[in-house]
Amino acid sequence: MTEVFNIEEFDWYTIETLQKLCYYETTATSAIKLLFKIANKENQLKQKAYNAFNHVFQSRLGETCLNYNYRLQILQDIEDFTGINLLVISAYQRALKSHAYSGNIHSGDIDYIEKQFKPSKKEELDYFKKVITKLKAIALDYENDYSELAKKALVFRLMDQALYGDFNGIMAFVKEISEKESALSQEIRTPLLELKSKKFDLSVEKNTTINEILEKYIPNTIKEELETIVINAPWVNEKNEKGRYINLSGEKAKELARKYFEDKNHTWLKHLDLLLSGEQKQTFLFAEELAKLYVKPFIKLNIVRIVITLSKIKSEQQNGIFLNGIISGCNNDEITRLAIDLLLKYDTTSFFSLLATKYIKILTYSDLEKIKPILHKSDRYLFNIEYLDYSNLTNGEFKEFINWVKEINQSFALQLIWELLRKEDRWNDLKDIINNLLYQDNIFDFKSSINSSLHIEDLILKSLNDNADEDKIDFITKKVLEKYQDYSFNDEGFLNNLLYSLLDKYWNITWPIIGEFLIDNSITSFGLRTFLDRITFKNEQLYLWALKDDKHTSIAIKYMEVFDESENGSLSWDIYAKKLIDEKGNTNKFLENLHSKFINYSIIGISAENLYKKRKQLIEELEKHKIKEVQEFAFNMKEVLVKNIEQEKIQRENYE
Repeated sequence: MTEVFNIEEFDWYTIETLQKLCYYETTATSAIKLLFKIANKENQLKQKAYNAFNHVFQSRLGETCLNYNYRLQILQDIEDFTGINLLVISAYQRALKSHAYSGNIHSGDIDYIEKQFKPSKKEELDYFKKVITKLKAIALDYENDYSELAKKALVFRLMDQALYGDFNGIMAFVKEISEKESALSQEIRTPLLELKSKKFDLSVEKNTTINEILEKYIPNTIKEELETIVINAPWVNEKNEKGRYINLSGEKAKELARKYFEDKNHTWLKHLDLLLSGEQKQTFLFAEELAKLYVKPFIKLNIVRIVITLSKIKSEQQNGIFLNGIISGCNNDEITRLAIDLLLKYDTTSFFSLLATKYIKILTYSDLEKIKPILHKSDRYLFNIEYLDYSNLTNGEFKEFINWVKEINQSFALQLIWELLRKEDRWNDLKDIINNLLYQDNIFDFKSSINSSLHIEDLILKSLNDNADEDKIDFITKKVLEKYQDYSFNDEGFLNNLLYSLLDKYWNITWPIIGEFLIDNSITSFGLRTFLDRITFKNEQLYLWALKDDKHTSIAIKYMEVFDESENGSLSWDIYAKKLIDEKGNTNKFLENLHSKFINYSIIGISAENLYKKRKQLIEELEKHKIKEVQEFAFNMKEVLVKNIEQEKIQRENYE
């Protein structure tokens, strides 16, 4: 077998080199075996080599020129030399991939596409048959250390092969392994049930084969029924005659619940631990149906049993969805509160009290006080109370509730208020606590994964609409500008919306603050610059503001629309821009900003050429201006525009 020749761990391009060699018949076999050897030893290239080795055996877009028989011979050579191992099983598993193929680093290169082996459908099916036969032999040999791994590989590709590959071969494996184990394992049963659905529209013959297997291994015990029909049931949805999707698996789970209800010994209760641990698929619907059937005293009695059972399960395995289904099915606040009280008795189940609280129809303040200690453990738990209906609380109770929620997450406290205000008009009753929460130095820091900033924006605008106090507008405007400068802040959309509203409604207070900020900060954030550049300002307002202080003029002209366009396309000076030039146009910064208004690099060709000509005509009106600096500006600006016109003309001629 080919020996590895001092491949350095730091030579990252080794794998790419070997992958390329897999495309040449004289080097492909040795290159693939080298990939195996690198992947089979501890080094920096191990994972990369593992992926490359696996990819070679993919039936389509495999990174090699070798046909299927040569590839299988390589795996046999490796097995003869080193024995079966994880890499070999993994390669066989990849070989059974039969759709949704992905290429690798060379798959898109024309040279390599031409070298790639292109099988016929018959050759591909034969490849699948041989791989299934090989893996099946390993899986059925229980003395082989890799028997279980081979079985998992076949189960993993069961859907692939049943739909797009060797259906008969994979079903033969299912029959043989089930026969040997005297049972149909859940990991096999689940895909078989899914394959039966109309979604895949298999032929009658194939459906018959699947049904025969399923009917041979119908669950016989309650444990098997729960695992098969409730806990691990696949998600199978089909449209009914009205076009609505029906959860067929859920309907079967409810049917099982009705069957168990008829059992007066309630034997299914002995298996509560199965329903309260690990992944649960149709368990909520199963539990909900049971709760609708049983009388309330029976439910109360067994909720105690459920909670005790849940408390004894390891926390990482606990699943409360069965209990939630019972509570939902009862639809009774007395039973819900009983469940919450029981859950709070045990440290291991106290978290589930938050989930149960969601099912209380008429929430009281005492319900919230019960779960307060749990919420204080982590702000992540606040998710669970986000959409409760707080409308039944008095204003006093709601304020008290908000006061302790704000200690956990202030933004979330504001969101709860915002949600309540969307349902009920309580502004006058709650505005004091809202204003106390809003106008704080770190108001925009109150963010977490729990919520966005929409509620803060909306509450600020509601607050200002209620009372447009100048101090509040001043405070929020400065906080927005401060946050624009914070490069770690990632919600400029929120700042843009808020600042736009402030400018639109409270220009006389907001703009002077922004203007002074721009004067004092020559370098501003990209977000703020972009926002201001997109805004259309009223020139008259900017002109009047500029007259208050000479420092304002350069900022005012920067954000003015300096010329108007008539219907025939001719340009004329805007009256306020021209007045500002005539009165205040003698500073370098002012004229620099005016200069930028006449240069436009976003258009080329005849359109740009004509535009520059029109702007040149405007500039010529300033050549005899009373202010010397404006005259000089006009002379220099005219030269720039003449050059631009010539450049655009040359560019246009080159394209013609």
